[in-house]
Amino acid sequence: MPHAVYAAHQALKHNSSDEIVNIILSHTRHIGAKPISLEAIVLHYVDYMVADCMRFTREAPLLMMGPTSYG
Repeated sequence: MPHAVYAAHQALKHNSSDEIVNIILSHTRHIGAKPISLEAIVLHYVDYMVADCMRFTREAPLLMMGPTSYG
């Protein structure tokens, strides 16, 4: 199970709002959830930025060089 799905399930279990669940689900493009708030967009890009910084230090291919669309 993708970590975003598991985290969203846990958020729902703890009565988080639909907006929070969307932020969790849309932080990765692998789920296909479209962001519904500015916070979701910011988290998405910050998450990929941090991943690319870690990948850069390992000389791994950067995620930013791949597809950028949702879904």
